[in-house]
Formats: sequence, C-alpha cells, structure tokens
Amino acid sequence: MGIVITHEINGDSMAKLSEEQKRFLSSIGLSAEDAFDATGLDRATYQIRMARLNKKVAYGVTPCKKGGHTLRAPSGNCMQCNLLNHVFQSRYVSVGWLYLAYSRGGGIVKIGMTKNVKKRGNTLRDQSYGGQTDWLILSSTKAPLAGEIENEIQRALADHRVFANYWKNDQLQTANEMFSCSASHAASKANEILGSRNLKTFVLPKEFG
Repeated sequence: MGIVITHEINGDSMAKLSEEQKRFLSSIGLSAEDAFDATGLDRATYQIRMARLNKKVAYGVTPCKKGGHTLRAPSGNCMQCNLLNHVFQSRYVSVGWLYLAYSRGGGIVKIGMTKNVKKRGNTLRDQSYGGQTDWLILSSTKAPLAGEIENEIQRALADHRVFANYWKNDQLQTANEMFSCSASHAASKANEILGSRNLKTFVLPKEFG
C-alpha cells in the first residue's frame, strides 16, 4: 500500500514499488514496466512525462487521503481507491453479464460486467465513457464469478490497454477497461477464457467477426 524508499539520487529520495503494489498492478493487467516514479514531481509535470513515456500509473506520489495509497492514474486520481472499493469487491465474486462493447469512433474495445446489459450500453454512451459517445455492446454472456473472469480477460488483453479521462458526476474519472484492438481479437482472447470454464462465449455480429 505504501512505497519503499531504497536509495537517493542527487539528494532526492527515490521510490520503489512495494510487493503489494506490484500484485495490485498485476491484478489489473499492468506491471512495473508500466509504472513511473513521480518522486518530487507535481501532478502537471509527471502527467506530461508519463504521456511521453507511455506510462500507465505513477508511484512515489503523495498518499491519497482516503486510503493512504500511492498509486495514481494519469489523471491524478488514486488508482487503488477507484478499484478496491466495496462495489468492486462484490462485483468480483458475483454472477453477472460479461460484455464486449466497441466504439467505432475510437477504434476501442471495452470489456466489462454489468447486471443490466441494455442499461449499461445507454450509460456508456450517456457518460461518454473514455471520451467516446458511440459505444455499442456487441455481445454479452452470463457468468458466475463475473468480476474474476472480467479481470482475467482484461489481463489477457493487457498489451492493448489504453487509458482516457472522462467526466462523471462532475468529477474527472479515468477509463481503464479499454483496449486498442479489433473486436474480433478481443472476442477471441475472451472466448479462450470463457471456453476453458465451459461458459457460453461471445458471438459477434457478422460485420465484426
């Protein structure tokens, strides 16, 4: 949860990812290679440097007020609070609908889970999730342990993960369940995992197959 101080360079203490932080990053499909040491930098500076280096998460930052976490998304929001809240934990083990959504405008796939597929599709568009307004849910399938499977599929697509900011309830949020790949590629990866669990797989419309 915290950071481990290991050495000093030019008088500035540098940070090291803790083992707990590494496990957390792994659980969302990221690794230490995706992390940027923001020790001593203000938010504006580390955001610019992260964008240049294509880094996905900052560490060595000021602990968040809620949980004392020191991993932040490019937006500056605490990544752990956003993902490790009660809702997320209950989603992880519950029965739900896994879905594959696609934005033509962004050329981006979203893998997620929901209790109501139709309502979720409307919400993605209304909220401009990830900055896109044309989300279309191409396929869905009901599954036990839906959050666990959602996480596993997202890890399988980790090389394609992209992040984007959007506004929700007047607060800047970071969309982190999006992947820059074709719908057919995402479905193929997802179906390998669904098939291994003897679950119904995604079936895409012909134009996306």
